[in-house]
Amino acid sequence: MVLRSSGLIERVCKHGVGHPDPDSAAFLYSCGAEWIGIHGCDGCCTRPKKKKVTKAQLKELLEEAYQGLRELTYSWHGDGGKHPYEAIMYRIEDELDLESTRSTGPEDA
Repeated sequence: MVLRSSGLIERVCKHGVGHPDPDSAAFLYSCGAEWIGIHGCDGCCTRPKKKKVTKAQLKELLEEAYQGLRELTYSWHGDGGKHPYEAIMYRIEDELDLESTRSTGPEDA
């Protein structure tokens, strides 16, 4: 890390370029230094391009998440309480047009 005369702390990337430390830049920005994030960037700061996901891949990911949530939710029901992830599980059921588990548990299957 490098401390600049402006008070900004920079992180030096593997290419030798200084990039503003997020916490340092946020603090100085809150003090009125609106220019503080401007720097000679080599591209390390940019977010990587998002991968395109097909509907089939998304459905597969949702199904995997759903099964994990189902197991987690039913392991919680031993105390008769409602699991915090149930709302997410129900939303996935609706999105995937799955048979609802709102009133059934694994013992009903």
